[in-house]
Amino acid sequence: LQKGWNPSNSAYYFVMNAFYEAKRGALAKAAAKARALRLMVETIKGVTGQEVGMTSEAYSGPAGQSFYRGMEFHSEDSTDKAIEFYWEALHRDSNYALAYGGLAIAFFQYRQIDSAILYSREYIKRDSNSASMYDFLGSIYYDRKFDYRRAYNTFKEAHRLLPTDTMLTANFAEACLGAEHFPECIG
Repeated sequence: LQKGWNPSNSAYYFVMNAFYEAKRGALAKAAAKARALRLMVETIKGVTGQEVGMTSEAYSGPAGQSFYRGMEFHSEDSTDKAIEFYWEALHRDSNYALAYGGLAIAFFQYRQIDSAILYSREYIKRDSNSASMYDFLGSIYYDRKFDYRRAYNTFKEAHRLLPTDTMLTANFAEACLGAEHFPECIG
């Protein structure tokens, strides 16, 4: 321990630093990036049943390889380049759901919420069993659009697909409150 250190000074520094970073948007950006990467990893794992890695079946074929390149750029904060590869994947296979997911996340990060919704829906049209994408879309409706009815319906579907996930359960309960479906909040 450094001379003069005490827990209250450390806590004060931590809180002030977190406040300063949040004020600058770094905390929000980090949280959004972590959620986006978690969504991609969970979605790929859910679709393929495999851990994420270049050997995953989700990356087989030209569209999958383009998507994987996009994910690499996305994880390096090169979102514009990632978008190029997601589009390339869709040009190779217009039904490649994961590329729509990548676009949804990228446009969400750019605060182009209507585009994020559009590409989330396109993903779900091609893979209606992705609890993670329903969760992502529900969060957009709830937190960005303040459309609690749509958030409720979207989170309800996510919860139906994965009822044991505590995060989905919490999101669904919050949406129940927002949409005034009170009996479901406690059930």
